[in-house]
Amino acid sequence: MWSNSATRIDELIISWLNSLVGGSTAFDNAVTFLSHGETVNGAIVMSVFWWYWFRQSSAESVQRTREYLLGTLFAAGIGLFAARILALTLPFRLRPHFQPELHWVGPATPSSLSYVDWSAFPSDHATMFTAFAVGLWFVSWRTGLATLFFAIFIVSFPRVYFGFHYPTDVIAGVALGA
Repeated sequence: MWSNSATRIDELIISWLNSLVGGSTAFDNAVTFLSHGETVNGAIVMSVFWWYWFRQSSAESVQRTREYLLGTLFAAGIGLFAARILALTLPFRLRPHFQPELHWVGPATPSSLSYVDWSAFPSDHATMFTAFAVGLWFVSWRTGLATLFFAIFIVSFPRVYFGFHYPTDVIAGVALGA
């Protein structure tokens, strides 16, 4: 099902990430710290969201901002729904962490089997956080850009580094969220 070029890109990136593992304990610990912050990551993005919602401004500006934010909530919900439908209807894609032929090596951290039954494609985390980034972009391009960097480097990168997703899973999630 997966094209040879996408598979090759995934294999190259996974191989490169495997070469990083163990090279720097500080880097591994930082990525481990980021990966355990799913609740914190969501709280950070939602705090920005609600700050804009309750920000004092002119009535016209408040109305426009809230329309964008409500549209963002709706779009994120639709994006997550679409991501789950795709994950359930497309052929199952085993996560890299559980793919023996990849010889995946992860940082020394406890691994969870909770994702073994979930298809890796597409990344619902990338979908949701990108949807919020794009929505916040309409409110403030600087905030949207910062949220997009947050979605890619703080939320999505650790998921690839730990073998929960292939890079193309995240790319598809970003595209779906956008």
